[in-house]
Amino acid sequence: MVIATFWGMSAGGWTALAGVCGVVLAVGAAVVGGWQLKEARRLRIELAQPYVAVYADPSPASSSVFDLVIKNLGRTSATSVRVKIEPALGRAAYGEEVVELPQVIPTLVPGQEWRTFWDTQMARKDSSLPTRHAVKVRFSDATGKPTYCFRFELDWDASTHRDVVDVSSLHDAAKALQDIRAILKNAMPQDMLNVLARDGDARDARERAAHEQRLRDRDADRDSNSPSNAAED
Repeated sequence: MVIATFWGMSAGGWTALAGVCGVVLAVGAAVVGGWQLKEARRLRIELAQPYVAVYADPSPASSSVFDLVIKNLGRTSATSVRVKIEPALGRAAYGEEVVELPQVIPTLVPGQEWRTFWDTQMARKDSSLPTRHAVKVRFSDATGKPTYCFRFELDWDASTHRDVVDVSSLHDAAKALQDIRAILKNAMPQDMLNVLARDGDARDARERAAHEQRLRDRDADRDSNSPSNAAED
């Protein structure tokens, strides 16, 4: 009996090999699918977790004034937020004092921030305060666990060595109005202020009536001096 072969393997051998390949492919697909599910779950957890960052930000009052900001950039609430900065953050604007930080921030909802005045460029110009600080922030999610820990670095030189253009805002307009009020208050005592009131509508009515009367008088004079009136005389 002659058995047909292909590349030295019988039909039964090829069938068995195909079955083995199918099993291998199924196992491989299961492994890849499991890895994709695990990766998708990890990404969902990362996207849903809180993310608290600590950084220096120009103050809304002026681009030369910097605030220290602790902000939750994540999508869920952060709880029990603790920040440690080494060396201690200094402020030269008020005589090289230490910037006070809360021991713990109970909750930061998504997008919420804690902000405090750090320093000004002018005060830092001749200051001996350190310019670089290592920051460690620890916090928990809304369930109270697990505890996240992130590290940041604050570099005063990197924040201030830049070119900026100041843009006037509502804050500047309000400050200008306050300055004007202070100037007027100091320049003119209250008992020297005079108020001038004008009834514009009444005056306009009087002027209009007087103008119409002048027109009537002119027409009357013209009629009295006309040639027909002279001939009758």
